[in-house]
Amino acid sequence: MQLRFDLPSYDSALFEAVHKIQKSILKTYSIVGDMPSRTTIHTGPTRNVAGPTPLDQPHVSASASMEIPWDVARRGDIEAFSNIVVGFVLQFIDQVERHMFQTIMDVVEASGNAMPAEGRSLSWDLVIDLMERVETGFDDDGNPNRVTITMNPVDATKLRSMSLTPAHLQRLAQIEQRRRDHYRATKRTRQLSE
Repeated sequence: MQLRFDLPSYDSALFEAVHKIQKSILKTYSIVGDMPSRTTIHTGPTRNVAGPTPLDQPHVSASASMEIPWDVARRGDIEAFSNIVVGFVLQFIDQVERHMFQTIMDVVEASGNAMPAEGRSLSWDLVIDLMERVETGFDDDGNPNRVTITMNPVDATKLRSMSLTPAHLQRLAQIEQRRRDHYRATKRTRQLSE
C-alpha cells in the first residue's frame, strides 16, 4: 500500500509563496531585479543583434529544486523552511544572472562594442574610453540617458576610491555635448500637416 500526500491547494499556495519570495529577493538582491521581465510564449530564438551578421540566441531555462524534509514540515520549523526556500531562490537567481551576463557579453561582442582592456589597469580613463563607445538614448528633454556600469565588487570599490580629475570631467562633458549635438542634428523637426 502506498500513502500519498497530494494536496493541490497546499502545493499551489506554496508555489505562490515561493514565487513572491523570489520576486522580492530579485528586486532587492540581484541586478536581475532591475531588468524588465516578460513572459514569452514562442520557442524560437531571440534576435539580440540585427543586421548583416545577426545574433540569434536560444531561450534558456533556469531550474532549481527544493526538498522540504518531512521533519521540517511536521515540526512547522519556519526558520529551516525559510532557509530552504531562500537557498532554492538563490540557486535560480544564480542561473539567471549567469545567463544574463553571458548574453550581454555575446551581444557586446557581436555588436562591435567590446573593448579589450588587456594590459590596462582599471582607471577613469579606461571607463571614459568605454563610455565614449557606448551609444545612449535620450530622454524627452533631449538629455542623454546615463550609462550604467556593472562590475564585480572589488573593482567597483577600487574605482570609487579613484578621484575624477578636472580633465576627466571636461572629457565627460565633451562626450555628452557631442551626443546632444548629434541628437539635435538628427532629431526630426518637421511635422506632418493635417
